[in-house]
Amino acid sequence: MLLNFKAMDNIKKIIKPRNTSGFADYTEAQNYLLSEWIRIVEQNYSLFGFTKLIPRPLELREVLLAKGGIQKQIFGISRLPNDNSTDLALPFDRTVPLANWVAKHQSEIDFPYKRYDIGYSFRGERSQNGRFQGFYQADIDIIGRGEISISADAECIAVIYETINKLGIGNAYLNINNLKLINLILKSYYIKDEYLKEVLNIVDEIPKVDFAETKKRFQQLSFINQATADSLFKIFTYAGSIEDFIKETECVISDSIVECINEVKNVFDLIQKLGVPKDLIIFKTCIVRGLDYYTGTVFETFIKNFEHFGSVASGGRYDDLASTFTKEKLPGFGGSIGLTRLFDLVCKNKLVRLYRKTETDILICSRELKFMDITFSIASLLRKAEIKTDVYTGESNITKQLKYANKKGIRKVLLVMESDMFILKDMLTGQQNEFKNESYLNNHLKFNLK
Repeated sequence: MLLNFKAMDNIKKIIKPRNTSGFADYTEAQNYLLSEWIRIVEQNYSLFGFTKLIPRPLELREVLLAKGGIQKQIFGISRLPNDNSTDLALPFDRTVPLANWVAKHQSEIDFPYKRYDIGYSFRGERSQNGRFQGFYQADIDIIGRGEISISADAECIAVIYETINKLGIGNAYLNINNLKLINLILKSYYIKDEYLKEVLNIVDEIPKVDFAETKKRFQQLSFINQATADSLFKIFTYAGSIEDFIKETECVISDSIVECINEVKNVFDLIQKLGVPKDLIIFKTCIVRGLDYYTGTVFETFIKNFEHFGSVASGGRYDDLASTFTKEKLPGFGGSIGLTRLFDLVCKNKLVRLYRKTETDILICSRELKFMDITFSIASLLRKAEIKTDVYTGESNITKQLKYANKKGIRKVLLVMESDMFILKDMLTGQQNEFKNESYLNNHLKFNLK
C-alpha cells in the first residue's frame, strides 16, 4: 500500500482542550454570574466615589522586583519561538502598578485620589484550595499627599463589606487590628527590635494552630520570662470588642497605647456609621498581615462557617505607597476582594444558583424565517429602549426555540407567530399574553421590560 505523505502533512493536528493548572475554568453559567459580580462590584465602588483605573496589563520587571522578596512568584514575559526574555513581567497584585502610576502622574492627580481596579494578577505559587496562579482581584485605594485621615480606613473597609453583601452571599464579617498598636504593646514589654519578627511570626501562625501550641511557642522564646509569655498569649489570642481589650488582657497602659486604642475605636465607630453592624466588627490582635508593608489599621474578611477557606478580602493602611518610585510621601489605605477565591468558595459549596447563562432580558423567536424582518424591527426598537434583546436566528421550530430560552435562563420570550400575531411568554410562570397590533406590543414591551 502506498502512503500519501503529502495528504498526511495536510492533516491538522488537534490539540485536546484541557484545564490549565493554577487557573480557574468556568462554565457558561459561571461566566455569566462572575460577569454579574464584576458589574455589581464596579457599581458599588463607583457609588462610594471611586473611579476606575485601567493600568497596562504588563509591567517592567524592575518595577515589580522593587518590592523584594517575591522574585520566585513573578512570571516573566518571553518571546517565542526561542523563548527570548524581555524586560516585562505579569503583575502579582494591583498595588505595585498603582504605586508606579501614581508616582508618574502625581503632578496632575487631585488628592485624595480614590481609585478602583478590577483585573487579573499572577503569582507563581503552588495551587491549592482557594489559591490560584492567575486570579481576579477587585481593589480600592484612597491615597493622600503628605497625610490622609483615618476616615479613609473606615470607608475602604465599609465599602468592601457592603460590596460582598451585595453579591448575595451574606454572612461576611470583619477582623480588624492595628499594627501601630501591636508594635507599641511589644515595646511596652521591652522586646528588642531584633526579636520582633520572631514574636510576630508566632502571632501570624495563631489562626493555623491550636491555642495550646501557641502558648507553648510563646513560652519557648528565650528572650522573655514566663509572665511576659503568658501576657503575650492573652493579648494575641484576643478576639472581641476594642472596649474590652485592655480589661480582659491586662495590657500595659501608656499614653501612646491609649491614644492608639482611641484611634481604633474611632475607626470602628465610623465603620458602623457607614452601615456595618457592630457585632460583625471584631477586634482580633493576631491579624498582622503584611508586616513590612502595612503600618496601621489592617483587616481581613471572612464568610461565617467557611473560615477554613481563608480570608476573601483584606487590606490596610500604608504610610508611603510609592517610596520606591518617588520622594513624595503618599500615604493611603487599600483593600481588595479576592473575586476568584470568593467565587471558588461559593461554587464549591453551592451558595449560589447557576441557572442563567446570559444577560438577555428577552428572546424574540419567529415561527417562520419569513417573519425575520418583523423580528429584527421589534428587536431594534427594544434595544433603543436599552432592553437587552436576543434574536433566535436558527431554523428550529418554536418548541426548540423555547427550550433554548429555558437552557439560557431567559425569562421573557416573544413569539412572532404571524405578521399580526404575537405571543409574549413568561418562562418562569408560564403566563402568556397575545397581541395583534405591533405598535401596541412595542409600547407594552418597552414599558414592562425596562
